[in-house]
Amino acid sequence: MKYALMVYPEKNSSWRNGKYYDPQTDVNIGDYIQSIAARQFLPSVDVFIDREEIKTYSGSQVKMIMNGWWRIFDGNEVVSPNILPFYTSYHIAYPEEVTETTFNDLKKYEPIGCRDFATTQFLKKHGVKAYFSGCLTLTLGKNYRVPDEQRTQEVIFSDFDTKLLHSDRNVFDFFKSNSHSGKRQRKNHNLIHYTISQFLRDVDPKDIVELRHSMPLRDQPHEKHFEIAEEYVKRYARARMVITSRIHSALPCLGLGTPVLLVFPEYDALRYEGLIDLINYIGIREDKLISNYCIRKTKSFETERETLVLINSSNYLDYAKRLTDDVASFIKSEK
Repeated sequence: MKYALMVYPEKNSSWRNGKYYDPQTDVNIGDYIQSIAARQFLPSVDVFIDREEIKTYSGSQVKMIMNGWWRIFDGNEVVSPNILPFYTSYHIAYPEEVTETTFNDLKKYEPIGCRDFATTQFLKKHGVKAYFSGCLTLTLGKNYRVPDEQRTQEVIFSDFDTKLLHSDRNVFDFFKSNSHSGKRQRKNHNLIHYTISQFLRDVDPKDIVELRHSMPLRDQPHEKHFEIAEEYVKRYARARMVITSRIHSALPCLGLGTPVLLVFPEYDALRYEGLIDLINYIGIREDKLISNYCIRKTKSFETERETLVLINSSNYLDYAKRLTDDVASFIKSEK
């Protein structure tokens, strides 16, 4: 048996019902991190298959893990008969665009593992057996987790939403001078600033870095995208802490054992429901501050200053184990 790995559109448009879909010009490295999670389980990678062209694939028969974000178009509304798919960590964007053709095709491969509650409920509503699987990136610790003694002092702001800052200044400078002023104003954004600043009390400015998942790499080959995505995964794995507004930075960090805080300016129920219960978070929902995170207080022997250390929940471990077992079983099966 041969094995396929999902890649993402190189073309700038795909045809659907007389309309063009225009993907972003930039490449989303987070998509390739999703595929790296799948790649951990494959005995080999024999072919790349574009997510938007699974219907027309005509090469040798392959097994393929179908995790990640999907918008259903003509090119992926059904799976080629030459692909034996395993649906897990499946998220459907724009569910109003999905037709019976896709539902009927999914029923051939049920139960469908879904990345979030919204997709799970949506498929069940249309007669497709489905369950909440969580995200396959929760298994990244399988190959990429490092011992704590190998961690750096690096604190990564990954795709941090600058709307939360109300400022164009450097992220670290902003928090240092604005948030940790001792003034605990009771406005939502000020509370977010204050909370984040508590985790930065003993952080050296030179250890603060910013990473972006969206990169102008569409003219580069998929191999280059994977190379950068793997560099990101390894960097997340070694980081002291990650603060992010992107759930697809938060979930890999959770799987890697890296302390992570998800910070969002607006709650996205379609994507967050189910996953949010696994992550440390703080953000705004219906104009109200919501948060749930675990901390440990420590005190510096040198300064006697109290510092807060972020602690990840272990709630994700059951999902990571089931994902690992289910994908391994699919790979080993003769069908």
